[in-house]
Amino acid sequence: MKILGLLILLLPVLVQAEIYKCSDNDRVVYSDSPCGKEVEMIDVEELTKSKGVRFSSDDIKIIGNLLGKERKRIELDRSITKQENKIDKIIDEYSRKTKDLKTELAELNKTKNTASWVKHSYKKEQYYEEKTRLNDEVKEVRRSYKTEKEKAYNKLYSLRADRRRIP
Repeated sequence: MKILGLLILLLPVLVQAEIYKCSDNDRVVYSDSPCGKEVEMIDVEELTKSKGVRFSSDDIKIIGNLLGKERKRIELDRSITKQENKIDKIIDEYSRKTKDLKTELAELNKTKNTASWVKHSYKKEQYYEEKTRLNDEVKEVRRSYKTEKEKAYNKLYSLRADRRRIP
């Protein structure tokens, strides 16, 4: 909020820059590039004429840096949220797949001791082939889950580290 107040007070500094007022989810953000759902370009030249304020190029650089940092913070916050949602989806998908496979294994085990199974050796073969296939699929789902989860968490840690580095 302090940055927003500073930007509004020093807005006339940015005579040669384009400033955008962006509204998104009841939040207003000022940026040097279009952002958000509702974008309004602010005519800085008109504001400076009416105020008659002149600032140095160093002041303009400071304001530009503040705008850039704020935009980077917002972008990283959005990326972090997306990555957290991606991790949740990976975990949910893994839980769903393993539950389905375990249900299939349980159903298969119910057929193990039926009378026809005992009498026919090909039924035993089919049973063991199917059980092996399902167990292999469980292992593959687990391996894939661990790999995807590790990559997703590494990216999340990287994004959070980048976010912490912005003062």
